[in-house]
Amino acid sequence: MLKKSFLSLCLLCVLGLLQSCTPSSSPSVNRAKLIATHASPNAPAINLVVDNEVIGGSAPTRLAYTQSVRVELDPGTRRLRVRLDNVNPPIDLIDIPSVTFSDGGNFSFFVIDTLRGTSNLKTLLLTDNLATPPAGQAGVRFLHLSPDAPAVDVVTFTGTPGLPQNVQVLTNGANRTFNTSVTAAQSAFVNIPANTQLGVRLAGTTGSLIGAFPMPGGGSTVAERRLYTLCVMGLARANAPQGQGLVLITIPNN
Repeated sequence: MLKKSFLSLCLLCVLGLLQSCTPSSSPSVNRAKLIATHASPNAPAINLVVDNEVIGGSAPTRLAYTQSVRVELDPGTRRLRVRLDNVNPPIDLIDIPSVTFSDGGNFSFFVIDTLRGTSNLKTLLLTDNLATPPAGQAGVRFLHLSPDAPAVDVVTFTGTPGLPQNVQVLTNGANRTFNTSVTAAQSAFVNIPANTQLGVRLAGTTGSLIGAFPMPGGGSTVAERRLYTLCVMGLARANAPQGQGLVLITIPNN
């Protein structure tokens, strides 16, 4: 009997050791989610490099102007670079040695301004709160990413951009200028009624709009419980090269 008890005790100890070594005992890690957007009107297609890995789509992994890519990253401190790879050797236009991505965090990264030689590009990195809006509401925020466009007002409206009606300036949307940085208030999503149209016009003016924001799927209004980043990109000057003129872009965030 004593021998059997001893063997049972040994078996329990071994099972306890095995259980302590199973993967389920380690803390779970949620990967960080990043939306990267190319918003520099005159920069060629670029690579986004995290540590030493080119991320995004299929090879060659290049992100063209106005395009966004969604990627997942292991949390922690990472090196982030924007690379021009259509030259030999490739050139890192931007090199950020240390960027911290939190466990399960959501982030938006924008390459902005105009390229002059191999310099002058800037970046914006936003930490996103993607809390779902309440029923009947959508969440929106605005970024002015045109380096030469004047100040604008972001508005809700009915009717058409040429003949807008019931125009209301969006919260945090008045007199917005080129975002070389983003405040906490500008980074936050503002809830508005679903099925609302949004557009921009010159700050402080009345009458027609510069344009209306297109919505994913070809619609013109925001959908219930969805989150959107509204952007003005491109060059406002009359002699802007083809493909670099002012454009309104909507990025879905959820």
